Amino acid sequence: MGAGGIQNALDIDSTAEAGSYLDQGRYGYFSLLIQQLNRKQQVSYRLTDLHQVLPLVDPTKDTWISQAEFLLPNRRVVNLARIGLLFVDVDTYRMPWAKGRTPDQQVDSFLYFCEQAGVPQPSLVIWSGRGLHAKWLLDGTLPRQALPRWNACQRFLVDLLHETGADPRAKDASRVLRLVDTVNSRSQQVARVLHITSGTDDKPKRYDFEWLCEMLLPMARWGSGKGGKKAEKQTVAGIGSGRKRAAVVQRSSSGLGPAGRYSHPAKTADAKGGKGERWKGEGRGEDEPAVLADELPAAQRGDSFRRVMARSGGTGSSDGPELGLSVIGTVNPVP
Repeated sequence: MGAGGIQNALDIDSTAEAGSYLDQGRYGYFSLLIQQLNRKQQVSYRLTDLHQVLPLVDPTKDTWISQAEFLLPNRRVVNLARIGLLFVDVDTYRMPWAKGRTPDQQVDSFLYFCEQAGVPQPSLVIWSGRGLHAKWLLDGTLPRQALPRWNACQRFLVDLLHETGADPRAKDASRVLRLVDTVNSRSQQVARVLHITSGTDDKPKRYDFEWLCEMLLPMARWGSGKGGKKAEKQTVAGIGSGRKRAAVVQRSSSGLGPAGRYSHPAKTADAKGGKGERWKGEGRGEDEPAVLADELPAAQRGDSFRRVMARSGGTGSSDGPELGLSVIGTVNPVP
């Protein structure tokens, strides 16, 4: 398969898919959320055990996997170590345009909309049993210091693809998505990879994070200041609402370099409403998104998707657990 080619990827198993964004050679943890009768159990394992753990997962049980890596065996954002992708959870089962279309046809329509909207083709598209998981792999993992920048890009991507059925709740770095090769009990279909956009090495294409930001965000962060570190305001105009919100990020004058260039003000995880930046969801006793409260890029919506679907002949999940449900079960890292 040549550069930029597309291949059907039914033979990509769970270990290969998860290994494309979780680094098995580094310190940290990943988490599985497994349906156990009438409850969901979350269990965390060391990244180095990924290739041993995933083949042992019961494929007959609904299972979800974290998309990021964590410093502790707990997938709260305050424990984030690194993240190596952007993703969109498309609930096509709710969308009129997807009615009567096969999973492959849904993928084709989604890719067509991405092209029309100026969104780079996703590295992977997974059929979840009732929807699509689109993933843009990065050419290197981002450290936790880059989370504000990642949040901005992730949220804008989800908002941009809203009319395809992108789940507006699936924007947080602690998100779990359905694990490949496991059943979706609601549809009795198995999650599987349906599409790969290949790079020059015939592997799933990887993107430079700053390039994606340049493509997706209303105002990119190109350019550099003179001497020392400075704070740069990025204003994202809210299309439709007419509102503007500013996110202050810190960057060094070295410009675009390795992931280590990121720096940020100290975050205060104050669950009781203390001063300083706080993480939503901290200390609530619920397994829900924990993201910065003050970075909310605005949505770019409208009827663009309906127009695209009309031109393509159409009419117009994670369907996994919502982060707001209490996670039942203990966290047991592999010894």
